[in-house]
Amino acid sequence: MTDINEILEKLNSEDFSERIQAITRLGGIKSERSLDVLIKTLDDDDSHVRKYAAIALGHLGDEKAIRPLIKACSYSDSETRLGIIQGLAEFKTDEVLECLKKLSQDDDLQVRVVLFDKLGTFPAEKIIDFLISEFPRQRGRVKGKIISLLSQFHSNLSTEQLEKIKNLLDPIISTRIGDLSDHSYAGETLEGEFTVSEAAVEMLEQTVYFFTDYHVKRLQGLLNHEEATRLNAERVLDKLNDFQKHE
Repeated sequence: MTDINEILEKLNSEDFSERIQAITRLGGIKSERSLDVLIKTLDDDDSHVRKYAAIALGHLGDEKAIRPLIKACSYSDSETRLGIIQGLAEFKTDEVLECLKKLSQDDDLQVRVVLFDKLGTFPAEKIIDFLISEFPRQRGRVKGKIISLLSQFHSNLSTEQLEKIKNLLDPIISTRIGDLSDHSYAGETLEGEFTVSEAAVEMLEQTVYFFTDYHVKRLQGLLNHEEATRLNAERVLDKLNDFQKHE
């Protein structure tokens, strides 16, 4: 019995973990048989199985999987769509990108978070305008992810794109500069508690590429405040200076 036959036997197992392991292993065997089996598994009754089949197809890297993956986007459950996004993102074609863009309005927050994370793996010139257009439509974690991507691609921006982003981020940056003097409790991460001002510093360090003269003057004005606020402002200004030195 060949290895792939052993894997296929486990694919029909009643043990869920064995099925997932079989799917994952098929994703590492580049063959027509693996491709065919994984494409058929996209129609499985179990959403988790469909998810891992989609991811495995991405790992195979065979473009014959693109159309079946796009077709599977029609599944109503978010678990399958999460897998589809991860699978499709391995193929950097225009057809795939257009399909992924349509998922930007998905009702499921986690689907949108994963989507924008994967969009960051595409060439900057293909997604920057889309990110700019999506920014006003998104909220919370997704908006934060877009900010992160725009910062990641700052060196690829045209003058026109840079001005658009500055206009979009101006109110957010201004608010965060005001938050530098707010040292109240904001929340917790695995590393422990953090304050409003600490969250503001992190966000401002990420967006120094989009500061205007007005933002810089406001930061410089904070250098005369009490120590904690002054240190926060200095930290952000140091990040800005580092960027300007290497620009």
